[in-house]
Amino acid sequence: MAIAKKLKSPRLRLGYEVEFYLPNHKRIGEVRKLLQAALPDYNVSIRPSSKRDAEAGMIFVRRDCSLEGNIGYEIVTLPLPVGKANDLLQKVFGFISLYGGYTSDDTGLHANLSLVKIENNALVTPDRLVLAVGNEDVKELRKWNRINNEYCQPTSYEFKRYLKRMIPNYRFLSLAVQQAVGNIDDKCISVNLNHYERDGSGYYEFRIMGNRNYHLKYLEVTKSVQKYAKLMVKAANMSQRQHSLQTRSVSWHQSSMRLKIVQ
Repeated sequence: MAIAKKLKSPRLRLGYEVEFYLPNHKRIGEVRKLLQAALPDYNVSIRPSSKRDAEAGMIFVRRDCSLEGNIGYEIVTLPLPVGKANDLLQKVFGFISLYGGYTSDDTGLHANLSLVKIENNALVTPDRLVLAVGNEDVKELRKWNRINNEYCQPTSYEFKRYLKRMIPNYRFLSLAVQQAVGNIDDKCISVNLNHYERDGSGYYEFRIMGNRNYHLKYLEVTKSVQKYAKLMVKAANMSQRQHSLQTRSVSWHQSSMRLKIVQ
């Protein structure tokens, strides 16, 4: 994927969380064996993996208690270069189809994106990412027919709601933006900010994709992930001046306090 070449300093890493159902409600140990047979080049576990396991190609599968009746499953892939991550996802989709699995309106596909620093300390801080995303999360949620899903409410809506509270108490809008983003701590939003660490490590969870038969829409998934990757790059390469201008572009009408993110 050419997007990585556009970065000034960091490299993208991508992992997926794939929610799905299998017929006959197989035990998790049996699912692991089937998945291991389908993916012989990877080490499949039923236990959460550590960062060290990423080098060994570790993935894991577990029951997903958020799905209806607690009978669904989730496959989690650890961070890989974007091309390799998408190749693995295609194989996971093939596994789901091979064993008669299916995805429904309560299943989601989460893309976990992170940047590996090389030099110049290029970071994607939460406020920069929220400003870079703007209203794109709303467009994507509508595209995937998930705008009303309680587990992936638009991050931009939450940002505007908190910003409305912050503006009267701050002289500088940039500080209000940072404080508003700091108040967004609900994981059930379209771009989950909770996995970011102050030293620039961690990742951002894009919870936008999913719904019925999403595992049959591999090309659509990769196109959406390409968009999220571009937003990460935009945030990482945002200069201080661009950050200031982007912050100022968040405009509001004083009387009604209706907010609009101007792209």
